[in-house]
Amino acid sequence: MEMELYTSLIEDFPVFLVAVGHDGKILLANNALLDVIGCTKSEIVGIKSFTSLIPESNHEALFKLFGMIEISSIEQKVELELITASGDQLLVEWHGRKIRDPGGAIKAVVCLGVDITQRKINDVEQIQTKEYLENVLENSPDAIGIADHKGRFIHWNRMAAELYGYTIEELLGKKTFDLYADPEMLNKMLAQLRSEGFVKNYEIDMKRKDGSIIPFDVSISILKSKNSTIVGSVCVARNLSETKRTLQALEIAHEKLQLEAEERQQTWEALKKSQTEYCTIFENTGNAMIIIEDDTIISLANDEFAKLSGYTKDEIQGIKSWTEFFVDENLTWMTEYHRLRRINSYTAPKNYEACFKNGQEQFKDVYMTVATIPQSKKSVASLLDITERKRAEESLKQSHKELEQRSYEITQLNEMLDLLQVCNVREETYHIISHFVQKLFQSESGFLGIFKDSHSVLDVAMVWGGYEINEQSIRHDDCWGLRQGKAHVASTEPGGGVLCSHIQVLPSMNYFCVPLVAQGEVMGLFHLRSGFTDGNHSPESFRRIMDSKQRLAAAVTDHIALALSNLGLRETLRVQSIRDPLTGLFNRRFMEESLEREFSRAKRQKVTVAIIMMDIDHFKHFNDTYGHDAGDFLLSEIGTLLKKMVRGDDIACRYGGEEFIIIMPTAPKDIVFKRAEDIRHQVKNLHVQHQNIDLGTVSVSIGVSHYDEHSTMTSTTVLKAADMALYQAKNQGRDRVVIA
Repeated sequence: MEMELYTSLIEDFPVFLVAVGHDGKILLANNALLDVIGCTKSEIVGIKSFTSLIPESNHEALFKLFGMIEISSIEQKVELELITASGDQLLVEWHGRKIRDPGGAIKAVVCLGVDITQRKINDVEQIQTKEYLENVLENSPDAIGIADHKGRFIHWNRMAAELYGYTIEELLGKKTFDLYADPEMLNKMLAQLRSEGFVKNYEIDMKRKDGSIIPFDVSISILKSKNSTIVGSVCVARNLSETKRTLQALEIAHEKLQLEAEERQQTWEALKKSQTEYCTIFENTGNAMIIIEDDTIISLANDEFAKLSGYTKDEIQGIKSWTEFFVDENLTWMTEYHRLRRINSYTAPKNYEACFKNGQEQFKDVYMTVATIPQSKKSVASLLDITERKRAEESLKQSHKELEQRSYEITQLNEMLDLLQVCNVREETYHIISHFVQKLFQSESGFLGIFKDSHSVLDVAMVWGGYEINEQSIRHDDCWGLRQGKAHVASTEPGGGVLCSHIQVLPSMNYFCVPLVAQGEVMGLFHLRSGFTDGNHSPESFRRIMDSKQRLAAAVTDHIALALSNLGLRETLRVQSIRDPLTGLFNRRFMEESLEREFSRAKRQKVTVAIIMMDIDHFKHFNDTYGHDAGDFLLSEIGTLLKKMVRGDDIACRYGGEEFIIIMPTAPKDIVFKRAEDIRHQVKNLHVQHQNIDLGTVSVSIGVSHYDEHSTMTSTTVLKAADMALYQAKNQGRDRVVIA
């Protein structure tokens, strides 16, 4: 009865049982083993060797097992593959022990085998899944920390180490609360966490290793077991210090799995829990995330990506290629990165910016982080919408550019004003204006018009930038700016305003007409024309540019008007200081300065200088007869005559009373004498009427002196010689020319 029970136990034992003799033949095999290999007892017992059930690649390990059993008194163990009836192979863990006969000799080896095939498969799958999820965690663009149920750190990803400056070794076992800068803010956040079970997008200050305090956007979730026991927490943090919430970030943490893999059920539970937690991370990073297959198809997408793309997950996953979401300009290099990444994950950049196109054909700028999943052809991509940040950066660049341009304009304006203040003549002023206007308005053209004697006609003083003008003179009424007394802006574009009649109409043209006003008086016109239109710019950008140009034109006009006004005042003062107000000729002081200057030049260059001294005959009698008003009128007429008869280099002056002097540089003596005679004749033939009274004829006496390179005279002696010659002309009867 006991033998039957023993035999039944062996036969129906749920594990494999085999006994092997000295010759390797199978002496005993139970039903569990026979069922798997598809044989009966009669087919193998005493016939087949145990090695026939084992693949040849495992024979060495099997022989090693038998050898160890033979020399050892304890049970030996080895993992070997078993060939099944279908030709498949099971992985079996064999436990072997030797059996001795009553005499102590080894009679047989008994092996007990357990099928561990499925357990091994589960172990591999668990490791692969864990590596996959840890890769997603480590390559996340967010800082992620994991704490146990006591709030002590157990994990710390690469991005967290970069942001906070700590390594995981430095933080292991330390409290997470130590990283928070403000205890009061921390307590408020913890109160919300206890109340709601999570904290999302909570802004709080935190401390880095170097002691600096920076603001973070923090999200915390409490992790619980299946029976709702708190096992830890996961925290995601994103640095807000640089872009003020432009870059949103979450730092997600989870408890690191520390489960034993000894039992199959525990392995499956651990795997299931791990998958759930990493899927939570994938879904709640705050970034749009996708898993990309080798053929570019998106196999997995989170809610943020669905929101960004405008499609549902069902419309994306397994259907859409990531190439459908980017503009053609990006696809060339992005597809090349995709190819290179699958050859070697280090050959393609992980981070770059691209233009994202959603289902509504809307375009957004995104910052991408792409990493290859180890031991696969897949990659995980994180997309952060940086459209607003890019706009802010562009706006900042534009403002900086405008500030630099404004600084440049102010510098040029100040430099122009400094130079204009020291100009002595209008030609210098116009040259300076032309130089700086072309630097300030490099893409524009225009002209500067100045009122001369009349305020009804404007003369064009200068043009720049290739401006073509039809007439050199412009009437006051031809310009709306002059008629209104303020800046006039117009354009040839539809709705561009009323055009002035003095401009040459060109397509796509804008212009300003700005009156030059100083001391309340309109002096001229600053006209600026630009081919710049709003065709390639937004209305706001175009308006900003035109306003800037108009302000600059107004500032330039003010500087020009002030400079021309000051120059006019200086010219008036200069004329008053060197001109005789009655005759318009140079005065005596200017004559003396000019005489010294011309004598010095004559001596240096060895040329001649001549002096004509003239006196009106019987002028006292003329005054007594006709009155002083008539005498002044006669002096004025003679002054006008002299200005017409002298050369450009000659200097005609009123010496005093009725005496006049003409300085003639480089003139030969015969030319000087002829000029003196011509003047005498012209004066004698002068018919002067004052207040309808014929003043009769007058005559002049003239003395001439001459200096040449052989002369030893000075300017004083030459002047005195001319005076002596004049005296002789008087004594000889007047109305004549005498040469000293």
